[in-house]
Amino acid sequence: MSLEAIGVSHSYQSTKVFRDVNLVVEEGQSVALMGPSGSGKTTLLSILGFLTTPSEGAVVLDQGSATQPQDSSEMRSSPPLPSSFGWVFQSMNSLKYRTALDNVSLPLLAMGYDRSTAGLVAESTLDKVGLRGLGTALAHTLSGGELQRVCVARALVSKPRILLADEPTGHLDRTNTGVVLDAIWALKDDGTAVVIATHDPEVALRCERRFRLTEGKVIQE
Repeated sequence: MSLEAIGVSHSYQSTKVFRDVNLVVEEGQSVALMGPSGSGKTTLLSILGFLTTPSEGAVVLDQGSATQPQDSSEMRSSPPLPSSFGWVFQSMNSLKYRTALDNVSLPLLAMGYDRSTAGLVAESTLDKVGLRGLGTALAHTLSGGELQRVCVARALVSKPRILLADEPTGHLDRTNTGVVLDAIWALKDDGTAVVIATHDPEVALRCERRFRLTEGKVIQE
């Protein structure tokens, strides 16, 4: 599965956040989005995941058709396919009074897995991010780093074709950063396209391609 941004620009309250972004992520590839706070990394990630509509341009899945009747401002984004995306949000959204296992099981239950099978797969995924034995812990009792890994596990558990992760290691020490990246890269090696917004050079260096957002431009390094 490929994901392509075509001439994507975005403005907020008449201020141009970034302009004319052209980016293709193919199956099994990894891309890092870097830049200072406020540069638009989260916004671009949200546009790539069809959560935000760009001011101009389009995002296309699997080389779907993006019509261009007159000019690029009239292009329309193709709709996302069901279960295409796995998301790690910077806000670490969770069901606070449900267990870690319940939180990670949710995508599988939504896909029609029975509760027993979903629990087994979720438990295995928690193990992969270093949370063995914490499946029964309520989310609100976990540390920031543990909760972040629960959110990563929830994004990985359904084996999405595209993983979009916003600062997925921001609350982790070096050891757990490595554990989480290994889990993400195992999925990548199976064909998942990975796009990560990050401030961490270690995370960026593991990606095959790196783009820096600065002064409204997106530059490949």
